[in-house]
Amino acid sequence: MDQFDYIRVHCLSLRFPDSSCTRGRGVIGTLVNSCEITSANTVGCAAKVGDLYQTWNKTIAGVAIGVACVEVVGALFALCLANSIRNMDRRSRY
Repeated sequence: MDQFDYIRVHCLSLRFPDSSCTRGRGVIGTLVNSCEITSANTVGCAAKVGDLYQTWNKTIAGVAIGVACVEVVGALFALCLANSIRNMDRRSRY
């Protein structure tokens, strides 16, 4: 189970699902043995979210900076276009 599944199943659900057990699953997807406290996951959600952040923090920051740069370039083009339209309007009056 990857980190996204762990957070979705364990941190966001209100009940204790069978997927919280570390025991293997059978052919049809049911637990091989019943889930006991000794076979339950011992890692908390905060640790899993922290690991997820440590794994993806540079990627998320890079995407955020890239989007911000695209928005700044778009704003500059919009200002140039507005200035060009205003200049064209001024020149047509003479």
